Amino acid sequence: MKQHYFFNSLRKAIVQFLDIFNNIEIARYEDDGTITDYIKVPIRLGHKDKLYDWISNRKNDIYMPIIGVSIDGLEYQSERQGNINEGFNVIKEAESLNIPTPTPYNMNFTLNILTKQMVDSDQILEQILPFFNPHIYQKVYIEELDFAYDMRVLLDSVDFESDTELSEEEYRMVTWTMSFKALVYLFKPTSDLEVVKKVITNTYIGNERDTSNTVSPSASDNQAILSTIAIGDVDEDRNKLIEYERWDNVT
Repeated sequence: MKQHYFFNSLRKAIVQFLDIFNNIEIARYEDDGTITDYIKVPIRLGHKDKLYDWISNRKNDIYMPIIGVSIDGLEYQSERQGNINEGFNVIKEAESLNIPTPTPYNMNFTLNILTKQMVDSDQILEQILPFFNPHIYQKVYIEELDFAYDMRVLLDSVDFESDTELSEEEYRMVTWTMSFKALVYLFKPTSDLEVVKKVITNTYIGNERDTSNTVSPSASDNQAILSTIAIGDVDEDRNKLIEYERWDNVT
């Protein structure tokens, strides 16, 4: 069994998505248009029903406007999958690490804007929609790998809902629902890179080996020494096969 690993990739992507909407403010106006105050719109991670329940139990205007975000699921995206046999190398704390090609997923979000007044929802929308054409990028940093990637966030849809039939005890709630898609990556465990100390090259004509070349470092000065063993004649149609042996340490 492979050793346990955990890069917190999903949580880091969620935090960066929430950060897009973390500093939205609305203004309060007098009748003559004078601004009297600015209010920062809070953001909560939770389904729309939870927000409705949270607001209705308090019956107070100060709990609106509010933004709620829910996670709807993950979808594997083969279109963005790179060569799984390649990967890439990074240097972390003077050690070279091989990071296998990450696995691409789409993470789906629903964002709900709940306000009591239309002017509040209008202000919030105008601080979000102009920046999605139809996407933006957020940088996700994976500290454990000392690696960052640009997470593409797409706006898929925007829907409006407003209460029309209310009792005397109820008040109107204006709701905007927005669907987003974040293009995230999940990472496999890394491996330490070993130093290649010896390379054996075999040359074949058909199924018969023709020559064998060995390259290895010198024990005295670390310089490569090439030795060739001739086995048969060589022509222009020969094929080469290369084998690699990895040694733990360079001497």
